[in-house]
Amino acid sequence: MKSPARQSLASRRSTSANESLMLVTALSPINGYDKASAIAYQALDQNTTLRDSAVNGGFVSADEFDRIVDPKRDSLLPPDSRSNG
Repeated sequence: MKSPARQSLASRRSTSANESLMLVTALSPINGYDKASAIAYQALDQNTTLRDSAVNGGFVSADEFDRIVDPKRDSLLPPDSRSNG
């Protein structure tokens, strides 16, 4: 069992990964660099998530975004933070 401090750190890492603008690069092969960049700028300008920006902008569906952008796979999290446990 993880200590409360380790759980808190893991939670912060997960939140940071999910909110990281660098994850937009996963959308580049699908939408192209210019549209991926527009998604990131919109998320930053509107203080929203990449997911909300991409879906609300009509670039991808929510299901597509969830399939394409995987913070555990596409982030720089340490390997122990990527496990499902």
